[in-house]
Amino acid sequence: MKFKLSAFRATGGFSWQLAMNTALASKVAYFGASEIGRETRSWGFSKAEFFSQKRTQGFVAWDAHCVLVGFRGTKELGDWLTDLNAFRAEVSYGKVHKGFLEAFNDVRTPLWQLLRDAGAGSKKLWVTGHSLGGALSTIMAGEWLDQLKIHGIYTYGQPRVVNRQAMERYRQPYANRYFRFVNDDDIVPKVPALLQHVGQILWFNSKGDLKQAPAGVRSEDFGPEALTEEEFEAFRMMIRGIRPQINREHERVEEAPIEENLAPEESLAPVTRGILPSVRDHFMDKYLQKIWAKLQSQS
Repeated sequence: MKFKLSAFRATGGFSWQLAMNTALASKVAYFGASEIGRETRSWGFSKAEFFSQKRTQGFVAWDAHCVLVGFRGTKELGDWLTDLNAFRAEVSYGKVHKGFLEAFNDVRTPLWQLLRDAGAGSKKLWVTGHSLGGALSTIMAGEWLDQLKIHGIYTYGQPRVVNRQAMERYRQPYANRYFRFVNDDDIVPKVPALLQHVGQILWFNSKGDLKQAPAGVRSEDFGPEALTEEEFEAFRMMIRGIRPQINREHERVEEAPIEENLAPEESLAPVTRGILPSVRDHFMDKYLQKIWAKLQSQS
């Protein structure tokens, strides 16, 4: 079985089984409420609740020992990329992306109530998400640092979320608890401009091996370089005419059954292959395939 609920009882730190668990949860967050319920029950959770307010969706699943929050990424990836901006909002610990903060605020109250129902205050709490879902995981970790102890955060292909001042809120409390995956040339971790990443990066190359940060370079400063506003505007102009194509391919991959996502890429025949590799590298199946390969190599 690819998902092992017992891994969430870990004392901390990184493991490929935790990466597989959270990658699967990030994938399942794209499903509908009934599918999420069936999948999480098959993993061994006793209960799961879907949340959805305006632009923000996800689920909370729990058992007697742990609680899992999975934030859904954006489905209309082409539209999201062309509409993304670098507007920032002031928070008590610095500045964060305004749109990501507003998206989290849409579910702040119902999500807090679900966490109370799940008994998150006395259990190990895990948070994950792909793309926008990773950004929402980051916002949650910063906003509720003083109210909740998050045992582990794993994100996949997330965009930049905070400014340098806000980075300090995450550095010590989430040391060895926040892991951020980047797949090869994925465009999303390069944007938006003027913002930074937090957490320990695990950056796959095209073959599925991990790139290593040079000596003396902090993990949050390692990874794909941010695009300038001018570079990102040129990218948006390039994809504007094929947004529907990107949307359809992304939605098809994210909503496909898990086993199909784990199959070799050739069997998926994505229409975006060879056109926009930096967009195709962002899809969740790419992350799942490489993490599954790493987990198998460990056993």
